[in-house]
Amino acid sequence: MLTRGDEESVAKSSQYIALWTSIPTFIISLFIWINFNPNSPGFQMIERVPWMPSIGISYQMGIDGISIFFILLATFLTPICIFATWKTLKHHVREYMIVMLVLETALVGSFCALDMLVFVCFFESSLIPIFLMIGIWEKGNKSYGVTKFGVCICLSSIPLLGAVLLMYSLEGTTDFIILKDVHLSSSIQTYFWVAFFIPFVTKMLMFPFHNWMLDKHVIGPIGTTVMLSCSVANLGGYGFLRLSFSLLPEATVFFAPFMMFLGVLFAIYGTAIVISFKSFKGLVLCLVFTQTGLILLGMFSLNEQGIQGAIIKILSHSAVTAGLIICLNILFERFKLGQEFQIRKLLNNTPRYLVLNILLLLAVIGVPGTSGFIGNFLIVLGAFEHSLIVSVFVFIILILLIIDVLYIYQHIIFGNVVAFNKSSIEDLSRHELVVLLPITCLVFWIGVYPIPFLEVISLSAESITKSLILISGD
Repeated sequence: MLTRGDEESVAKSSQYIALWTSIPTFIISLFIWINFNPNSPGFQMIERVPWMPSIGISYQMGIDGISIFFILLATFLTPICIFATWKTLKHHVREYMIVMLVLETALVGSFCALDMLVFVCFFESSLIPIFLMIGIWEKGNKSYGVTKFGVCICLSSIPLLGAVLLMYSLEGTTDFIILKDVHLSSSIQTYFWVAFFIPFVTKMLMFPFHNWMLDKHVIGPIGTTVMLSCSVANLGGYGFLRLSFSLLPEATVFFAPFMMFLGVLFAIYGTAIVISFKSFKGLVLCLVFTQTGLILLGMFSLNEQGIQGAIIKILSHSAVTAGLIICLNILFERFKLGQEFQIRKLLNNTPRYLVLNILLLLAVIGVPGTSGFIGNFLIVLGAFEHSLIVSVFVFIILILLIIDVLYIYQHIIFGNVVAFNKSSIEDLSRHELVVLLPITCLVFWIGVYPIPFLEVISLSAESITKSLILISGD
């Protein structure tokens, strides 16, 4: 905001300031992880400052074994998104960098908040940067995109605010640590659960609130698409784990069969999208929707393995999807084509691109040694412990996903040749390698050595499932 000079100088300075603001933030989040005590299931590093003392509301922050990885993911993806847009963003660069950092702040605040009103403030604040990103930097019909986003996202958050205000009127506090020990009647829990359900499934891009998302892939800056699909969408899953599971255990057990049915339906719907798009974009959308369905199946199996698998799946899905979206954007930039295309003979001209792309697709399929395998394995264990029928559906979804990935990859890479100048094809540049390599390394780190992740998640997942198991009677 304080940068001065000609437009090019301001843009370059803004990018450097944003990058060297986001990288230290990520490093700080790594130190938080290093200093986190995995043997304590409660909240740690709590910060409490009176905000509205006359009505007993405080600005309260803290982390546990669940929130810490959502924070790390947000701080990890932000510098990657800034660097990914380094050469492609041409106008309003300074403003875009400001909006990106504001979005990161809202996300980290949402994942740290231990007061429901503070959570809602950060949760709603995350909508403003996305609204601006779509309205200012989106290509095509901006007014249509903003209107669609506003109707589907902004209005869906009204029930969340109403539920928090009602909670305060009933209990006289919005302190999460106090409220999780308060027993609400079944009817009140049902109302709160439905009020939380609407904004959370909307953020997770689930049916019927997903339609606005279909047009948002690669029609604007790549950073917008990655943050929206891979970080902002995680607010929904985190909201279920933090609020619905912890505060409303009876309602969660009651609605679990419905949510598992919704997860199966949405995952199968995701695999069907590939047939209609027949493109790399179709593969990315299939991945977003199918993995969201699997995450729901893991979470609502209501056992420790399922919840651990859902969180690992969120990490894996976010990293893999971010990588594939960047790969998709590289293809668009190279060939200046629409979203329906087939390309052949890339193997001889872009070996680095093909290798990284295939490695990410292996994680989509869930090949051993990748993060997708760890998430899928734990979700299958959780589903099998919950119900044999559910585990069968999980296997069916995974098989359909493998078929779709192989079909689309063969269709794109080894399909009909499009008209392009072969001499103009370039392999990944150093800039693009710097963007993709950290994502690929994260995918294989989780797959090869998941212990640092699982030991942190374990006790927090166990504390969530205790009350759910008692209510379900298992």
